[in-house]
Amino acid sequence: IYYKEQGINEAFYTQNSYICLGNKILVDKIIKYENLHEEWKKFVEEYNKTAEYKIKKVLPFSNTTKNKKSWTEEFKTLTQDQLDLINTMYERDFKLFGYEMIEKV
Repeated sequence: IYYKEQGINEAFYTQNSYICLGNKILVDKIIKYENLHEEWKKFVEEYNKTAEYKIKKVLPFSNTTKNKKSWTEEFKTLTQDQLDLINTMYERDFKLFGYEMIEKV
């Protein structure tokens, strides 16, 4: 993987590296974080119709952060070089999952 060559560990791997093989997406469903609870409920309802082992409709909360800043506030603390690095490293994720890159701080 490119990132290992650059000295970047798996905490920074792209999301597509977990679900794609080349240009092929290997999963049937992608649930976006910003819609996690709503999409999870829909997924579970559909999955549980045919599953032998049922999964819970509600995701548990653990290790939650109090007073967490929004991602837009966090991005204001980045330098342009940091933002450019994020856009470069995760360009394919942005495109594949339908997100816009933030070009300027």
